[in-house]
Amino acid sequence: SLASHACRRPDREQELKIARPVSSKGASISTGSRLMNFPKRRIAKEFTTRRRAGRSARRLSLGLTLLEDRSLLSITLQFDYSRDTSGFFAAHPEAKVALSQAAAEVSGFITDTLTQIPASPVSGSNTWTAVFFEPTTGASTVIPGPFVPANTLLIYAGARQLHTGSSGELAEAGAGGFGIQYDNQAYHDNVVGRGNPGALGSTPTKFTPWGGSIAFDNLTDWDFSVDALPASGKQSFFQTAEHEIGHLLGIGAAIYQWQHWISAGTFHGPSAMAVNGGQPIAVDPAAGHWANSTVVDGIVPAMVPIVRTNPPNLFSPLDYAALRDIGWSPLVTDTGGASFTAQA
Repeated sequence: SLASHACRRPDREQELKIARPVSSKGASISTGSRLMNFPKRRIAKEFTTRRRAGRSARRLSLGLTLLEDRSLLSITLQFDYSRDTSGFFAAHPEAKVALSQAAAEVSGFITDTLTQIPASPVSGSNTWTAVFFEPTTGASTVIPGPFVPANTLLIYAGARQLHTGSSGELAEAGAGGFGIQYDNQAYHDNVVGRGNPGALGSTPTKFTPWGGSIAFDNLTDWDFSVDALPASGKQSFFQTAEHEIGHLLGIGAAIYQWQHWISAGTFHGPSAMAVNGGQPIAVDPAAGHWANSTVVDGIVPAMVPIVRTNPPNLFSPLDYAALRDIGWSPLVTDTGGASFTAQA
């Protein structure tokens, strides 16, 4: 089953619970059957109360260099709000805008080819089911496999009360698991690998989920700005979403693709090491994030355990390099001195 990990709110910090796939590949049920489930993890968010000067005049960006024409990009994160029974996104249409923008910022630089997954038939010898955390309850949910378009990840989005007592949970997300029954190997390979042989077998080099789910706390005082620092006392919805999407894409999450680069508390992916001057990058004790002290070219990457707010740690060259190491093809390289810029 899908498992969650409890969070505790430390002094002057709010924790942000995140789901990431860290389970085994799934137990074999019988010949021609397979089940894969994914549990959750957490992240902490820096909490400050002082007002930030010049909020309305700042636009945040990183020094990123495209490797080729961005018109070739192909990966889309498609959000499905049909399971948002809390009505959060209906009441906050600006949240949809911020979530879509965060997805575009993170996945919009990725060019990979993913085949479509046909909707599962009601019966037959070749069927699949989607397994994910219900965004409005947190319960593990199994539904008949939905249609997933080519070059797309399908993400069920919603909200519920996560921030209770001292837990300080702001959001959670996780890549979807699956169950599959088949007598046609090609059917299996398409659902699991989506046209990418590197995603198959016991030592996959690509991470190709069908999608997953993401949930936000519906009591948090959110700031939905996509081009400015959050107002005093508010939490950045955009920044929270960006980090969650990083895990949905497999950073700190893909059981083999990420974990096989971990050794002695450091990440040895060649692309990430190249960004870090040829040196491995320290990870946190759970090996689900970069170590909290990680700084590369003066930039704190997005995927550290503590999410900074001033300045915010957005997706950086190191984070994109990690995506490359787990099998994605981002069109971004390090500039050799990426930095935040402020524009009027």
